[in-house]
Amino acid sequence: MTAIFFKPNKSICGRIASVPRYADGPAHFCLIVNYVKMVVVEWESALTTGTTMAAGRFSNLLHGDAEARKQHDQVLLSHSDWVVAPTLGAIIPDWLIVIPRMRALSFRSWRAEQSKEPEAIIGKVRDHLGLASEDIIWFEHGPATHGSLVGCGTDYAHLHILLKPNFPFETFLRQGISMSSLSWAKTELERAYASLPEETSYLLAGSGNQAAWASQVDATGSQFFRRVIASLSKRPEGWDYRSHAHADNISRTIETFRELERDVQRGG
Repeated sequence: MTAIFFKPNKSICGRIASVPRYADGPAHFCLIVNYVKMVVVEWESALTTGTTMAAGRFSNLLHGDAEARKQHDQVLLSHSDWVVAPTLGAIIPDWLIVIPRMRALSFRSWRAEQSKEPEAIIGKVRDHLGLASEDIIWFEHGPATHGSLVGCGTDYAHLHILLKPNFPFETFLRQGISMSSLSWAKTELERAYASLPEETSYLLAGSGNQAAWASQVDATGSQFFRRVIASLSKRPEGWDYRSHAHADNISRTIETFRELERDVQRGG
């Protein structure tokens, strides 16, 4: 079975023309019919939710009933372009996830499509909580194609932010280097996403005014940085969010977020 993926900003004619011709005649016609059905579903989703595609793993967070949301789908901070929530599978406490409202495969593609800088989001979240740039570590697994293990099973851009983790960025990066055979490049924060090569998978992480990235990372498999954190936290078996929710750490993340907000409001 062949999976067909598409970008939501194409015209319907252009998108039908882009259907791969794996077969001629009736078989190709059936592909086109199914493709049009996918477009209709997308447009219905846009009318219902205000976005161009269903959000998959994050649909409840972005569009669900607030009263019915699960613990990890609570919106802690809302912006016109993105939302912040606690992450499912928080191996350590005080772990946030940032989700763009408009679907993109990665924040690199979101940056290209929206002409906005992901680094600015990091700064806004940090400032909202009254933290210094060195107080957080942020990272992203950036897939280049749908269905890639690098996408962690979501195929939807998401950025992780750790609040005051009990290890410095240098230790985090050193552990990541030791757990991979990748070639890592370092850059400044404001050039983090501009430095990434196009059309290849990537891993990107940063803290303070520094960032580091590696490309062509499909061989690292799923949830690479989660495995790094699990190793640093002496919980090597607890890295997979699908089997280890770490609900206690989700609760602590929510509490910490609200406490930091209150400190900022009090001018503390």
